[in-house]
Amino acid sequence: MSPHSNNFYSSLILYINISSELTAITDSNKPVITPEDYTRTTALISAANSALLSDAAPKFAVTPQTDGDGNQITWTISDDGKLVKQE
Repeated sequence: MSPHSNNFYSSLILYINISSELTAITDSNKPVITPEDYTRTTALISAANSALLSDAAPKFAVTPQTDGDGNQITWTISDDGKLVKQE
């Protein structure tokens, strides 16, 4: 497996559909989502039910956004599959 096989670029996808529990994901192999647009308001992750979605969401990492001053802004995925800026 290549080191980048778990990376998803949102300009290439509409959303990631989770069809079953993600059991083999650990902190060392978390899939990383790199949004093209951090202001996206639609879900990046979907699932058949809310329990499956809320279980899967924290198993994804999000590439930090860099603002115009070079500061990194941290984002996560909410329980409903959307991008959330960390304050």
